[in-house]
Amino acid sequence: EESIARKHDSPWAEKILPSKGITVYDRGYLDLGRLDEWQDQGHLFVVRLRDNTVISKRKGLKRLPVEGSNVVGDASALLGRGKKTRHRFRVVTFRDGRGKPIRVVTNLWNVSAETIAALYKERWQVELFFRWIKQHLHVKKLFGTSQNAVYNQLYGAFIAYLLLNWLYQQTQSEWRTVKLSFIHFVRKLRWRQLPTEVKWSVYELLDRYR
Repeated sequence: EESIARKHDSPWAEKILPSKGITVYDRGYLDLGRLDEWQDQGHLFVVRLRDNTVISKRKGLKRLPVEGSNVVGDASALLGRGKKTRHRFRVVTFRDGRGKPIRVVTNLWNVSAETIAALYKERWQVELFFRWIKQHLHVKKLFGTSQNAVYNQLYGAFIAYLLLNWLYQQTQSEWRTVKLSFIHFVRKLRWRQLPTEVKWSVYELLDRYR
């Protein structure tokens, strides 16, 4: 189904529920009422809590010490201000690479807090991937919202990136007086501002493959 990035994520959460497995959500998908529904449906989840989410009737969970663990909290609790969740959920707090505390809520009780933290960290790899796309492929705006339009734009961007990277890698060793990062190489090529030495290296390489 088509979606537009400017729309809020939360209404889409129900439309992407998998039939099996564990779903990891960012806080944009957090809806406390929906947590109870997911629990009733048997849907397993890990969701990041917003900083202002109220936690009440907290009960610490016993856990074995793990050397080098970044987990700083593991408890069961009710969530919400005023109208609280019907079910108790597990709240795990851990620190990211910069020492910032991250709180996630889950209905996984039979795995370690470290495993839950690791599950959420895997989601960060998705964020890094999209950041990489924006930085290197310059896909900052989708030209269409259908599945085919998105795939075509991304595949086209990937092909362009691979070709540009190939040009950069193949000619870089021939530059004697010029030092360019890949980003600057692409930028100067785009605006036809490549130094003469680099420009001739590119021309000679392309001429060999005609």
